[in-house]
Amino acid sequence: MGLRTAGALVRFWSARGLMAEGRGWLTDAMSAEGDVSPQVRAKAGFAAGYAALGLGDFADARVQFERCLALASDLGDRQLHGAALAQLAWITMAEGRVDEARALADTSLRLARPADDKVTASGALNVLGEVAWRGGDGEATALFAESLALRRELGDDRLVANSLLLLGRSEQSEDRFEEALDLARALGDTWSTSVALVNLGRTRRDAGLLDEALELARDRGDKRLESEALQARAAVEVEQGDAARAARMRGAAESLLNEVGAELSPTELELDADLLPKLEEALGKDAVEREWAAGRESGAADLER
Repeated sequence: MGLRTAGALVRFWSARGLMAEGRGWLTDAMSAEGDVSPQVRAKAGFAAGYAALGLGDFADARVQFERCLALASDLGDRQLHGAALAQLAWITMAEGRVDEARALADTSLRLARPADDKVTASGALNVLGEVAWRGGDGEATALFAESLALRRELGDDRLVANSLLLLGRSEQSEDRFEEALDLARALGDTWSTSVALVNLGRTRRDAGLLDEALELARDRGDKRLESEALQARAAVEVEQGDAARAARMRGAAESLLNEVGAELSPTELELDADLLPKLEEALGKDAVEREWAAGRESGAADLER
């Protein structure tokens, strides 16, 4: 498979839950190709970063997007430059460096608006919304809504679903999550489907929805989303009376989060603030620490019934 073709297929692989396979194809193509134009290599680097990000490999995603950024800068490709900046902004935000993320997203947006690049602009707006949301800034909802409006103009239902999920979280709106889930299922988009399921399952404390999200995340190799779903599943488990298993689940979720180098989102921090006192009340602090450590050590595989 040629490098140009492999780079163009990355979004298909992401939507269909084939990112690990696609990443392998892309890696092989990047290694095998000889005389390839810098433009093709830059776009392939972006695709490789997107593939790594879809699997929760933040470190490699950063390397690939930075490689893309350097090539785009040399080429004078402002569109690709802005797109790579938006992705790096998201990774930086997820790693907890919000000031740096804001600066990257601002630069990306400044490049995208004059070019009427709605895809990049909407992505940068979402990062700025995330930064505002994590800081408790009420502007987050307006930023997410602006991104959603741009994506509706584009008519790209996959991007629309993603913005609906972010806006739904900011507004605490199940209707937004439901609309995103309907779009994602219609598209056959396993990533957006799993994110919608996590948000609905967490809101409703619905084990079935969370288990479906976990299965999709594991099939895709998405450790970041698996961590989020496991934490929400732990909250359900403690309410169902198995606090020890809940603590092990929470430890396994922490292990996955540490593995990808991400930080808890405000929603996850809020859930922990509710979950931890319940665990300690049910088990006692020492027992919670033991079970948590056991889950962190053994991982999610040992939690299957």
